[in-house]
Amino acid sequence: MYSKPTNFIIKASFLSDPQLRGWTFSSVSIGLLLGTIPLTFMNRLGTKKVLAIYVLTGCFSSFLYPWSHALGFLPSFIIRTIQGMPGAIILWAINNISMEWAPKSELGFAIAVLSSIYQISPILAMVVAGEMCTTFGWEFTYYGLSFATFISLTLFLIVYDDDFRKSRYLDQQEKEYISLGKIVKKETENESIPFSQVFRDPQAWLVWYMYFSFFTGMYIFLQYGPIYINMVLKYDIRSTGYAAALPHLISLALKIFYGNSTDDLCGLGMRVRMFLMFALVELISAFCLLSLIFTTSDFYSLFIYVLFNTANSLAVIVIMKQIQLISSQHSHFLANGNTFIVAICIFCAPFVVNFIVSENTASQWTMLFSGISAQLISSVVAYGLFGKTKPSTWTELSSLSQEMK
Repeated sequence: MYSKPTNFIIKASFLSDPQLRGWTFSSVSIGLLLGTIPLTFMNRLGTKKVLAIYVLTGCFSSFLYPWSHALGFLPSFIIRTIQGMPGAIILWAINNISMEWAPKSELGFAIAVLSSIYQISPILAMVVAGEMCTTFGWEFTYYGLSFATFISLTLFLIVYDDDFRKSRYLDQQEKEYISLGKIVKKETENESIPFSQVFRDPQAWLVWYMYFSFFTGMYIFLQYGPIYINMVLKYDIRSTGYAAALPHLISLALKIFYGNSTDDLCGLGMRVRMFLMFALVELISAFCLLSLIFTTSDFYSLFIYVLFNTANSLAVIVIMKQIQLISSQHSHFLANGNTFIVAICIFCAPFVVNFIVSENTASQWTMLFSGISAQLISSVVAYGLFGKTKPSTWTELSSLSQEMK
């Protein structure tokens, strides 16, 4: 009997299939992982050109997504994978822009400002999505954000210069201030990354472990925290939404103060200052998780949830600054390594969480919280015992070999 050939373009109803829906959501993390690969070798093109390539990729893929969704699973999967690739530029851009434009004495402040996109973006996206979906339809969320992204990229390309010394928006005094304590590359200088030395350096692995611990806690709570609030604490959907958004607002308000404190805190040396600021937020985060295990108060649990997400989100400032301190001109590679970690975590988290919290019981969440808490504490201990704040030998920056004061 004639058998109809399998149609790989499964129509829009594919989202009702749990397996296909799971692959659709995972496609972004696959794209993110793929996006990290060329970044390592594209750094020589300059921040401006690389950012333009990645952001334009995001604009066009987002604009095309409604069309691909209507065609079915395979086109949707491909476009969403391409959509995920520009996400790889975020940490890379935060690192490069702060390295190129911030005075060395204000790196923490610059990273705090740039990393605020992690708070602003979810809030803005939720507001835009809500308005667009209710007024015009969900497709216009993608069209609107694509257009807004294109406009912001255009403004960035007009204002930004890879070499701050060439910027027409800075006077000579500002350029001299930015130059203080910086090693400014020559235009013709393109250093190769000493891969073998980087991978043999415990400092590189330490900073990657710090980021892995930070991001694991942050991502699981941002993704699955609302489920915990709604299904375990039994809060309604509206309360759940406010609780999920509140940490973004509080963190946004605290970031500038926290970033400034990593630059200057009561005259303390760089290493002590960095450790204290990292230990403060990550130990608070670990304490919050342990408190959730023992508390029986739903209101206190909700307070702890908000406090954890607020405190833990600040740790990225220390981690990104630590990368720049130890790797200097090669910091883009270590920042790219963090993005690789992000992709792996996003891809693996659903499987790990579903395995541990299969029935959404309080005891299962306790097990998950205990594991994340132990991981955070271990990262603080490791940084306190082994962390350094001076350039590694493979940077070959003898003029910066003394630890910053």
